[in-house]
Amino acid sequence: MLTIENKHAAEPPEFEPDNPELRHYYFENEHGEQLVYVYNTGTRAGGLYHGGHDWKVAGVQYGVAHGFDLDYAERTWLMGCWFATGGV
Repeated sequence: MLTIENKHAAEPPEFEPDNPELRHYYFENEHGEQLVYVYNTGTRAGGLYHGGHDWKVAGVQYGVAHGFDLDYAERTWLMGCWFATGGV
């Protein structure tokens, strides 16, 4: 599977790549900040992890991450992830 090097001082969370209910989406912005959107098909809930914010997680509703001030490219990517998971 995909292995990505952590570029931040904070330790990243443990993702569960073998969990069939989880979908993982990766993005790196022009500043090298890494973002991972994780969607759970069982609970129909999503969360955005942001390396530039010490890998804190923000809930995602209607394609919007609550708690992070995302730029245009990040918001567009997240909205695409949200639509790819069914837009729920």
